[in-house]
Amino acid sequence: MTNKEDIKKLREKTGLGILECQKLLKEAGNDFGKALEAAQKALKETALKRGEKETKEGVIVSYIHPNRKIGVLLELLCETDFVAKNKEFLELANNLAVHVAALAPEFLSVEDMPKNLSKEEKEAKALLSQDYFKEPRKKVNQLIAEKIQKLGENIRVGRFVRYQL
Repeated sequence: MTNKEDIKKLREKTGLGILECQKLLKEAGNDFGKALEAAQKALKETALKRGEKETKEGVIVSYIHPNRKIGVLLELLCETDFVAKNKEFLELANNLAVHVAALAPEFLSVEDMPKNLSKEEKEAKALLSQDYFKEPRKKVNQLIAEKIQKLGENIRVGRFVRYQL
């Protein structure tokens, strides 16, 4: 029998449904670490599959820091207008805009950057490879993969711009 606390903890960490968490824990012999590893692998696979889907809908969000010295515009894209209106999708868009304001990424991904930078510099300056400001143990691309799994649609950051005085 799986532990209810482990199911709850796995669900909180991954965003997966209760039954999926239960199944993963059972398959891992109630080993939370193995179940979490399997969940993260499943999230990556789902994100890769969904990544082929075209993203024609989405939202543009803005964030102005309370000091009025930093501002961000961010475009978050998805497959359908239905998901674009979803509370969790909108929350993700807003949180990503705040993240951009706080950590000042210069590029969307490592692939978009000049080749002469070190791996560490690339990861520090690329939005998708930065540690997510609310959960530093999680990368931004992992956060997006979790939302893809949960909402069942491809989600990607289209563009962003950060202004600072």
